[in-house]
Amino acid sequence: MTVRPVTSVARRQNPAYRSVPTLFFFVPSLSRARRASLWRLLVLTGCSGGMQSGVRTPAPAPAPAAPPPVAVVSTWRPAYPTTPVAYRVQVDTRLARDSAGSREDAPVQTTARVAIAWPSVSGGARRVQGRVSEFVIGGSDRIADPAVRAAPLVATFEGSVDSVAVRVSLVPALANECDAPQTAALALARELLVRWPAALTIGQTWRDSSVTFVCRGGVPMTSRVRARYEVRGGADSSALDVVRVAEVDLSGEVRQPFRAVRVRGRGTGEHHFFLDRASGMLSRVEGSSTTELSVIDAARGGEQRVRQTATFRAQREP
Repeated sequence: MTVRPVTSVARRQNPAYRSVPTLFFFVPSLSRARRASLWRLLVLTGCSGGMQSGVRTPAPAPAPAAPPPVAVVSTWRPAYPTTPVAYRVQVDTRLARDSAGSREDAPVQTTARVAIAWPSVSGGARRVQGRVSEFVIGGSDRIADPAVRAAPLVATFEGSVDSVAVRVSLVPALANECDAPQTAALALARELLVRWPAALTIGQTWRDSSVTFVCRGGVPMTSRVRARYEVRGGADSSALDVVRVAEVDLSGEVRQPFRAVRVRGRGTGEHHFFLDRASGMLSRVEGSSTTELSVIDAARGGEQRVRQTATFRAQREP
């Protein structure tokens, strides 16, 4: 068997190939035709990129599947639990009275536990019932009822909320509600009752109004409230912040043979209602309000001006 170098004329004549080592193949003595076939085979192998290995290159691993898109919740529905949900409520009030150049300040603090349930819906109206317990008014003896200061008061109420108004009343009804502490307890619970739309979205606004009748100092008064609501809340927040900005007009008058009193007043307030995004339940309320009153008592003569500032806080119990 003869060892023959495998080179071509082009390799021998081209200086660029001189540094390339010559490939040697052990081939037997072949005829010219067999040698020509072998050369063609070598040329085809070189054009195809060299000798092919018998080991296959594994296919690249498929890219991991992308996770499914996370659904973005943009609409929330307020919840109306059928079982009672309790809130701890505290109102800090300061009354400043100016009468004939004499000024007097009196702080008042009101605390209570308010439980609310929504047992049923009928004819488009949602029934509501609740109980105000541990109701205590503390502060100046000239303002706080001594009976309320001595023992916490309990009051129950029921009513309904529909597309027109929030209607609640004490159960059982009082023969005379004027200056009764139970009416103050009911007013505290009313602050937690809102006529929510069916669904809430960020940036949504709506308006509401109400008319209620109260009696303070023996003077029956009408309270007219105009409110504007706006839904706020960032993407990372766990609660929706529903802001209520309200304006209040108060007017009342009493005329008796030896007494004539007229009351006029205006007020503004801003409250934040926080709804849990996951459950839709009201979790807490924070706000403040200011009311200016003008009281004219014909028997005493002159005008008294009263400024009332209050902060309101309510927190749902665990």
